[in-house]
Amino acid sequence: MRLAKNGCNSTVTLLGKKVFYKWDTGPNLKLLGNKLDIVQYSNSKIKREYKDDEIKQDEIKALLIDWELYENGWYVERYSNTTLFNYLCQLGTNYRPGILNYFDKYWE
Repeated sequence: MRLAKNGCNSTVTLLGKKVFYKWDTGPNLKLLGNKLDIVQYSNSKIKREYKDDEIKQDEIKALLIDWELYENGWYVERYSNTTLFNYLCQLGTNYRPGILNYFDKYWE
């Protein structure tokens, strides 16, 4: 496991938690603590006008398909949908996912 960094070598965060990704060496996944429910956590961070919108909820689930949420951070284990990870880490074209507009502050 490895801590994600952006092009400025700053730690990458999403919705108040640091982002980690799968790596052969480094800290053990157990350091992230207990697993949390992504839907419940993202609902607590989403803008009020989108809270009851099932389409928005489905879009969030699709974007975070490869992500797991723990007490002490996010863990990206697979890369079937790299859009969000690439954007946050400033990799490639840096296409900003529109879904981030659903949250008050996604970077905290």
